[in-house]
Amino acid sequence: MARERVKRSLGEQKRLGDAQFSTAARIRPKIKFLANKSRDEDTLAFFKSLHDKGVISTLNVNDFEAYFIRATAGQWKPEDINTILRGTARVMPIMGKSNEKRDACRAIVLEHFGKLEANIESILHNFKNTDYYTHAKNCAKLKIRPSERFLDHFFTACADKIKKISPAKMSSFMRSMAKLGILPPARILNQVLSKLDVNIGKLRHTTASTVMWSAAAIDSMPGSDEHGLLKAIYTKLRRKYPQAHYKGIDTRQRLHSADLWFRNATPVRNISTKDTTSNMEEDMMAYFDLAGYTVLDDTDGIIADIPNAIDFAIQVPSTSETVMIEMDGPSHYINVIHNDGSYGEDYNGNTILQAGLSQKSGQNLIILRISIDLYRRLQAIEQETDAAGFRDTVKPFLDTIINTVLSDDFREGVHTVVMQPDTDDFCISTMHSSDTKPPTCPQIIPSAATP
Repeated sequence: MARERVKRSLGEQKRLGDAQFSTAARIRPKIKFLANKSRDEDTLAFFKSLHDKGVISTLNVNDFEAYFIRATAGQWKPEDINTILRGTARVMPIMGKSNEKRDACRAIVLEHFGKLEANIESILHNFKNTDYYTHAKNCAKLKIRPSERFLDHFFTACADKIKKISPAKMSSFMRSMAKLGILPPARILNQVLSKLDVNIGKLRHTTASTVMWSAAAIDSMPGSDEHGLLKAIYTKLRRKYPQAHYKGIDTRQRLHSADLWFRNATPVRNISTKDTTSNMEEDMMAYFDLAGYTVLDDTDGIIADIPNAIDFAIQVPSTSETVMIEMDGPSHYINVIHNDGSYGEDYNGNTILQAGLSQKSGQNLIILRISIDLYRRLQAIEQETDAAGFRDTVKPFLDTIINTVLSDDFREGVHTVVMQPDTDDFCISTMHSSDTKPPTCPQIIPSAATP
């Protein structure tokens, strides 16, 4: 009878052709019907359905929470875990505009991810060679770095299996490690080297550049004590694949960053691909302009060699000094799961490498990384005041930041400015190459911008 009701419902929807009967509405009865089979089958059916954009557009957050909590306690095979994580990644895309539903789903995943980790940990011994690569890739898509405890078990379980996957998958594995800011142990890097020895002539140039960039990003992370192995990976590939055969801006840019890190090479010209400006960058440029600074949005020639190192630059009217500005939006961060199941934020591998290259360049650079929370505070002040009031507020606010960065305590280097929680105070600290987290505040500067 239940099956007949589903058929009649689907038939009625097709006959009426009403816009309200979306793909999601047609799939939902099928998902509910599976509940008559087993709880785990029902859960997997739900996460498989998330590959349909129509389902995601009408997704109920409470439904997502109920199914994700179910997933933390299910009895899964490795391929089931892949289905769950891939479906979850569809709900929380890496790029794209944020909205309340996505933010709510992300909070749910982060709150319960530690429990799912424990579930996955119990079946690591059942993982096949490619399952390790797949799991790392899914975590990179989710922008979630597993806990140190899980990673210890993960690397132990795949101790001799990475060298058995294809070169393309090995490249993706290394890229996932780099993006998530994970330091693979020496035994894993030795497997990568072993794989390269066997397949050195079989890699595509895009694959080779990805592995070289990944080696550079991992080497730039704090605590990286495998410089010899990582440089050996880079050197082996660099000698085999001449630069003349690299095509595509992204491929050449990855190679360029790796060359800068391992060889301090100086190319003929900057090959930055940055040709778009985000709303956040446009707003901050307008705020600096309103405060009386000269804004330089064409950064070619301002900072040599380092691709996409800054978003724009400003010149200080009184001294004509130039300060580079980089906006630390959401794409600069990943979430990290702690051993106790809690979570926080870290810079991702690309941001760490970017900062490391800036410090390694030998140029007398003053780079200020502005956090998204400071930008949002300025946005709120703009909305709360009229135009004249905002101008009188934003100038002393930005003047205090820039004057501090130009003081003898800071000057050359990469500095980060962040807001203090629940206050109008902000702090500035120098980002060293050993930092992977948004820095704590060694110096609190009372804001002159309280509306």
